[in-house]
Amino acid sequence: MEKEQILEFELFRVRLEKPSQSEMFHDFPERSDVLEYSIKGKPSLELKQTVKWHIGNVELRDNGWMHFLLGKTSLRKQEHLDKTTGDFVIMNGEESPFTYGMIHLESGVLAIARKTKVAPNTQMLASRFQQIVESSETVFKSNYNVVVKFIPDPREFHTSIKLAYAVKGFEFYVSPSNPIDIDSRIHQPSKDYVDDANASEGKLSIKGDQLDKEVIVKTANSIASVGDEASASIQKSPGDRATKVHLKGDPLKVSVKESELVNSKAEILLMDAYEKVKKLD
Repeated sequence: MEKEQILEFELFRVRLEKPSQSEMFHDFPERSDVLEYSIKGKPSLELKQTVKWHIGNVELRDNGWMHFLLGKTSLRKQEHLDKTTGDFVIMNGEESPFTYGMIHLESGVLAIARKTKVAPNTQMLASRFQQIVESSETVFKSNYNVVVKFIPDPREFHTSIKLAYAVKGFEFYVSPSNPIDIDSRIHQPSKDYVDDANASEGKLSIKGDQLDKEVIVKTANSIASVGDEASASIQKSPGDRATKVHLKGDPLKVSVKESELVNSKAEILLMDAYEKVKKLD
């Protein structure tokens, strides 16, 4: 019996941000609608004279998730793409020119399966997804900017904070509002201020002799969930000089069996992993 394939997905956040110099009376459509219709359109983008990237084989699930294939074809040799439907001709295995993608339309949580045959790393695949979606007619008409950021695994950052003798400083970058489920006490008001000031980005910085570790960790969880950056200045032992640790690293990873793509178990696994990022303590 053939062994079932295990896919390693990495998690990202798709943000549709209003441009800082947008027209005052421009009516921005719902972000989830823009994502849905831009992907449904199976957009393609020629990035080199010999290579074209595609989104195809799109399937909208009842649970708010959308499945798709992301890949590339050679302009000299396109037998892996059906020109009529815009879909990839299914040819599983390492030689197939595509990988699996899933997106939760309301939150913008994006999962892409790692496949080195298509791209050296998953962050490059996410970048290609961003470029393709951004080139679609739906996004162009919406006037949104498409931003795709990886969701880092914040556990290493947590450990540094918890083991520190003292946290002396904490700062994080603030992007314009977009996600619907971030921390409402500190993170969301900062984003509201960026929006109100018509800014493209902001930074919040605090200092003290003994910053509250619990507050820092909870804020870092919210920041990680949207792919924004953060850092903390920590003192490892009394008398030590403060050193800086960063909320960064590799994207959050989730292993999924190929059969779980069909029975919707994959969506549960991905969303559980995402929710844990926001609740880690």
